[in-house]
Amino acid sequence: MEGGGGSKSDVAHPSDPPEIITKPRNQQVRAGGIAGFYCKARGDPLPQIQWRKNGKKVSSSQTRYQVKEFPDGGALLRIDPVKTGRDDATYECVAENGVADPVSADATLQVFEGKLVASKCNKIIFSFLNRLICGAVVYQGDRLRLDLQSPYLVDF
Repeated sequence: MEGGGGSKSDVAHPSDPPEIITKPRNQQVRAGGIAGFYCKARGDPLPQIQWRKNGKKVSSSQTRYQVKEFPDGGALLRIDPVKTGRDDATYECVAENGVADPVSADATLQVFEGKLVASKCNKIIFSFLNRLICGAVVYQGDRLRLDLQSPYLVDF
């Protein structure tokens, strides 16, 4: 409309560049196991997410690599089964929506044979009623000892 009769709501919303709001996490996975990396981005328009392994686009022709996209801007890369020597790599989530330069976040996958000797918990995922859930890997039959750097020592 001419003459200023239109309202601001008649104008298209300004575009927002992509921003990664949930970054993939580093993982340690036993050979033959399953690895899953999750990434979520926002922007206007909603960014498309592409996964890269050591800087190269993840090939959808390999059936071990599956990508699932979610309508809220999230994407999951699943590797099943994980293979020693082939899947040890840096995986990168790249979000792009054409508004600005793409943005990315990466995580590493470490594949091991046999038992995991030690796993570092970098981040507490959830805390509820004095129960802590951490990103550590434990297998049935293995003993787990958590040193919480406090006067309390938890031993399972």
